[in-house]
Amino acid sequence: MVSEFYAYITFLMVVYALGMETAFFHFSNKKERHENVYGNGLTTLLCTTGFFTIILLLFSTPIASALGYPDHADYVRWFAWILAFDTMSTLPFARLRQQNKAMRFALLKLLGIFINIGLNLFFLLVLPSLQDNHAPAVSGIGYVFIANLVASGVTLLFLLPELRLMKGGSFSFPLVKEMLIYGFPLLIAGFAGMINETLDRAILKYLITDKSIAMQQLGIYSACYKLSILMTLFVQTFRYAADPFYFSQHHKENSKPLFARVMNYFVLAGCFIFLGVMFYMDIIKHFIGEQYHGGLNVVPILLAANLFLGIYLST
Repeated sequence: MVSEFYAYITFLMVVYALGMETAFFHFSNKKERHENVYGNGLTTLLCTTGFFTIILLLFSTPIASALGYPDHADYVRWFAWILAFDTMSTLPFARLRQQNKAMRFALLKLLGIFINIGLNLFFLLVLPSLQDNHAPAVSGIGYVFIANLVASGVTLLFLLPELRLMKGGSFSFPLVKEMLIYGFPLLIAGFAGMINETLDRAILKYLITDKSIAMQQLGIYSACYKLSILMTLFVQTFRYAADPFYFSQHHKENSKPLFARVMNYFVLAGCFIFLGVMFYMDIIKHFIGEQYHGGLNVVPILLAANLFLGIYLST
C-alpha cells in the first residue's frame, strides 16, 4: 500500500510543479528580472497548489474508494498536504541551487530525511511497546504517511526565509504565461519519466491475475526496487548540480564539447555503480528481508533502466 500510494504521489507532483522549477532556472538567467521570476513563479505555485489541495480534500472519500481503499480517505487527505508542502518547497530549493548555497540545501534535505526516518522508527518500533494492549489510533501504514507529512511540513517551515513571494516586483501575468508555456513540455516529459519510474508499482496489482497474492507480489517488487536506489540517488544528485551548470553554460561556444565530456564521466560513474551492485549482490541483498529475495532478478533491469533514464534526462 505504501509503494502504491507513493507511485500516485510522484505522478501528481509532476502536475503540481507545472515545470516551474526548470522554467525558473531558464528565466532567472536574465538578471534584470531574477527576483521577479522567483516571486511570480512562487505565487503561481501557491495558487495552483491551493486549488489542487482543496479538490483532493473535498473529494478524498470518492478518490479513496476509486483506488480500492474506501476506509482510508484519511490517507488521501494526508497526501494532499504532503503534496502541498513539497510543491511549495520546490522553488525555494531551486533558488538555493541557483545561488550555489549547497550547504543549506543539503542540510535541509537531510533534515527532512532524518525526521522521516526518526518518526518511522518511533511509530513502528517504539510506540507499539508504549501502547501495551491498547488498540493504536492509526495503522502502521498510516504512521508512515504521517512521518512523511511531518517531515515535509518541518522542511517547509525552515524554508520560510526563502518564501518571499513578491520581492523584486509585482505579479506579471505575461511573465507567468511565458514560464507556463516554457514549462508545459517539461510537464509532458515529466509524465514520461514518471511512467518509466513508478507506473510499474501503480499497475502491478492489476496485472497479476491471482488477486490473493497481488499485494504480496507488489511488496516484494517494491522492496527489490529499493536495491536500485543507489543509481537513482546518483542520477538525482548529478541533476541537482548539473541543471544550474547547464543553464549557465549553454550559450557559450564550447558548451557542446563540455556537455559531452560531462556525459562521458556520468556514464562511466553509472556503469561503476551498476557493476558494484551486481558484483556485491550477495551482501547488498541483506538490506531487505529474506522474504523479499525472490524478486532479486529485477534489480539489474531496474539499475539499467534508471541509468538510461539519467542519460536521457541529462541530455
